[in-house]
Amino acid sequence: MSEMNIVNLGNKKESKMYDKRLIVYGVVENMEADPTALKKLKPLYMYQDHLEFINPYHDQIIIDARDIDKVVLKMCGRMKIFGFFSENNFYLDLDVHVKENIYKFEVQNMQTANNIIDYLKHAPFTVEDYMDVYAIFEKHPDCLARTRYLQANFKKDIQESKILKIEIEEAIKNHGDELMQQTIPSYDSHQIIQQYFQEDKHLAVVSVDGGEFTSQFQELPPITYSVELNPSKAREKLEDKGIKVTTFTSQGKMPFKDEKIDIAVNELSNYDKFEMYRILKPGGYLVVDQLGSDNYKEIINMFIPFKIKGQWNKEACQTTLTDIGFDIVDSYEDIGRIRFTSLSAVLAFMKSISPERVERYEQFINFYADVLKKIKKNHFYEITTHKFMVIAKKSTNE
Repeated sequence: MSEMNIVNLGNKKESKMYDKRLIVYGVVENMEADPTALKKLKPLYMYQDHLEFINPYHDQIIIDARDIDKVVLKMCGRMKIFGFFSENNFYLDLDVHVKENIYKFEVQNMQTANNIIDYLKHAPFTVEDYMDVYAIFEKHPDCLARTRYLQANFKKDIQESKILKIEIEEAIKNHGDELMQQTIPSYDSHQIIQQYFQEDKHLAVVSVDGGEFTSQFQELPPITYSVELNPSKAREKLEDKGIKVTTFTSQGKMPFKDEKIDIAVNELSNYDKFEMYRILKPGGYLVVDQLGSDNYKEIINMFIPFKIKGQWNKEACQTTLTDIGFDIVDSYEDIGRIRFTSLSAVLAFMKSISPERVERYEQFINFYADVLKKIKKNHFYEITTHKFMVIAKKSTNE
């Protein structure tokens, strides 16, 4: 046997690239490996920060997780013949994309494959799963039940996955501005807020849309401030209307003296409730107009691999304001739906809110495959919209 060469791909290249699929035994941290199987199969060690294996040229290869562009997860079937009988055995295929190279593995330890699937779900790199391997393991965690399912459905599942991938790629190439259907909101923010305007009142609107929301009011008090993260864009839209455009201080504070403002409106932006309380006059109003935590939750759940704790809704907002001395005057909440009848319509919508998830669609192919399957089954795909408004009053008894 030749001397082993340790290769860390971050600073060194292999002596020779092996482009065939390696048959391996996948070993995840804290997993109890079968010592007998390890004598027959080379191990592929999967750590949180790197992968490690020995190639056929006896190079010990170490791949830093940060260098992995993506891992394509698939399954393969191999027929085994026992005399007059035969059966298919199923294994995991992993294609690890690193710069210009692709490292291909067939992981044969299916008894402990749940550990590998769990590792991949929480790995710090993108996993492309257009064959819905995750779903198969979720529905059939038991190895024997999973094997029976695959023996009955594997060829059909592979064919459906290939068709889905082709259809997704076609939709990416040809999508346009297709229509979607959206429920009508149960309240109009501008109409409600405008009820609190008076000629002699000072108004401050805090937003992050370059003045778009503020410009849509039919009438504004003579003294109106627009507090924007991007004041130059807002000035182009608002200064002809006599609105004073400003931004936050270098310390991130509101640019007003204590008790300067009669009405403060927060529109879809982060805010410091203590700062809002500070700038309002006694008896002044704070209007919080926000998106709730369930807004686009179907999309967010696909792209964020962990659950966000807590809820941001009308009740949660009211609690944060009453805790510091505000009195709640009124509140509104709306849960709606956006319905799409084609993948092209979903892509057009995604491009409007997150263009990179269309441009780099391969990294999010699981999401688009899930959407396409739901459209085929239900003839539509729906996402949730969630917004709320809370109107609070600063106490006059201080």
